[in-house]
Amino acid sequence: MFQKMRLLFLALHLALIFPLVFSDLTGSEFMQKMNEKRREFAKKEKIPNMRELRPFYYRGPSNTGLER
Repeated sequence: MFQKMRLLFLALHLALIFPLVFSDLTGSEFMQKMNEKRREFAKKEKIPNMRELRPFYYRGPSNTGLER
């Protein structure tokens, strides 16, 4: 189930990134729009903690306490 959520979240990122990269949004507007979409996705999928949806390219410590 958790892996499915990560794949859905990655698909959401890819679906958003390409159109937004080629738009005329600034960096901060882009991040604001991305965060709005993440919140909508988390609410739709009933995910209480968005930290569970960290993208695979996140460089900080993981939920397990192990560093990548």
